[in-house]
Amino acid sequence: MTDDPDNWPRYEVGQPKHIHALGVVAAMYNHLEFALFCLTLDYAGLTNKTTQWLFANTSNNTRLDLLKRSVTEKEANPSVKDSVLHFADCFDICAENRNILMHSMVNKAEDAAILNFAKASRNDPSRVNTLNLRLEDIRRTADEIATVYSYGTRLHTYFITNNSTLTPEFYKIPEDMQTWLRALPNKPALPSKLSKPNPPTPKAG
Repeated sequence: MTDDPDNWPRYEVGQPKHIHALGVVAAMYNHLEFALFCLTLDYAGLTNKTTQWLFANTSNNTRLDLLKRSVTEKEANPSVKDSVLHFADCFDICAENRNILMHSMVNKAEDAAILNFAKASRNDPSRVNTLNLRLEDIRRTADEIATVYSYGTRLHTYFITNNSTLTPEFYKIPEDMQTWLRALPNKPALPSKLSKPNPPTPKAG
């Protein structure tokens, strides 16, 4: 134990850059969840407090299903509907990637450039799937989460500026910025799924 927060024990959890990247993934994913919250608030017709309750008591699958059902039923503009559904597809991949990284045991590999992840199989907890990732793999996941978060907030801004009575302050900003805020954002590419795990370790016994 030390009073110096920069002086860490020699935890066997990998290189500092790998761990930093994992921290960025965790932080950006919280931002991404907020974007999902905003779009659910836009389309589901629930109050802020009820939406907060929903997010505190349901899984991501339920939240995404609610958003997709609400958008499909309420959004008359096919381009907007397609854009929000694309966000949901991107979020789903980001959430799966985040879950793999955050719910795994991490250990150093013989190659210092690699971090080993081990996670019990969802379908068979007695089997352990392993995944070896380089720093650039984790960094890409963080960057893609950030991109989808930015896309989601732009969709929320599009909804607000096109479906609400705007304050006089909005019209004081430059016209080109007004146009940008009211424009439907370009869809990003679907995030990359983390590589399929290495073959699971044999069952004991």
